[in-house]
Amino acid sequence: MLMLWFLLSNWPLADIGLTTRIPNNEQDDSPNAALLFFGPMIAASAVLWWIANRPLARRTQLTAPRYWLLSLASTLIPAVIAISVWP
Repeated sequence: MLMLWFLLSNWPLADIGLTTRIPNNEQDDSPNAALLFFGPMIAASAVLWWIANRPLARRTQLTAPRYWLLSLASTLIPAVIAISVWP
């Protein structure tokens, strides 16, 4: 989630003025290099998250929508807290 926030906050959200870019020494403002590095890691993390949660969703007593909502919230809440305290 933090890698996804890094990508969003440095390019599309910074372009529309909602965030500021992290200052660096590079002159290239395009996210191509970051997408090449972070893109596969974000996709692999999402697939692993789904694979890990699928067997648990079958064994729980919660309904499927409630389980997936709880699972997604338990993933997003720590990321939102980390983003909010990020300097």
